[in-house]
Amino acid sequence: MRDGAVTMILNSAGRQPIPTRAEQLHLARLIQQGEAADATPKQRKAGQRARQRLVIGNMRLAVAVARRLMPRLKSGASLEFADLIQEAIIGLNTAALRFDPERGCSFSTYAVWWCRQSVQRLIQVQASTIRIPAHVQDMERRWNFRPPTQNLEQFCQEWQTNPASMEMILMVVNQARTRSFDGPHHPQDAESGLNLSEQIGGTSDDPLEQIDRRLMLDRLQAAMPEELALLERHVVKRDSTKELAKERSISATAMGRQLQRARQRLRTVLERDTGHC
Repeated sequence: MRDGAVTMILNSAGRQPIPTRAEQLHLARLIQQGEAADATPKQRKAGQRARQRLVIGNMRLAVAVARRLMPRLKSGASLEFADLIQEAIIGLNTAALRFDPERGCSFSTYAVWWCRQSVQRLIQVQASTIRIPAHVQDMERRWNFRPPTQNLEQFCQEWQTNPASMEMILMVVNQARTRSFDGPHHPQDAESGLNLSEQIGGTSDDPLEQIDRRLMLDRLQAAMPEELALLERHVVKRDSTKELAKERSISATAMGRQLQRARQRLRTVLERDTGHC
């Protein structure tokens, strides 16, 4: 179900006439009669035809919901627009079965929530590399959007959950978040330009390599002691640019220029001593 199928669905949805409110109520009553326990075979068949007519007539709604939720897909996700349309149609079918025509609301108002719920659940379950159960993601979302003054105990009391279970949920979700080797491991790493792959230590225990690293560090400390200490504070100890600037009573912009010069000085020394950057 890819580009050709999407085009076919869009063309089909555009050709189908939208049922009027009176037609929707009539179709919903036929569906209810067909789903009743004492329904006759004729009523069941009429209910199936009515459900098909109600779903096909509101295909544009399913496509609109899928298009609106498409930006929520993460880059690199295996889901495509066609998958979201298919899931929205499943939600539309569920809405057709559960719609009560006597409540006074239109079918589209009722169905849009089922379409959104179905698509959002698909994105939650399948869009991430590591599958996180939907109910766990729901609890994490509620925690992220809680009032700023609400603590863990108050949150658990409101949602009737155990604080220990909630702490476990937050820990599991945090550990399940995947990170790119080409991206920063910590927000402060973005300032230094280091990515995750550059911060993972090697596994070699070769004594000669250890001696070379020790000699290189000694040469760096002799050639640029102040710059090396500054970079160590910023990269290893994760002191932010603002913290370093405040300590030296200079602006953050000036501190950023000093860090840039220190990095350039480090590259120059490495190129001179090793012949490569």
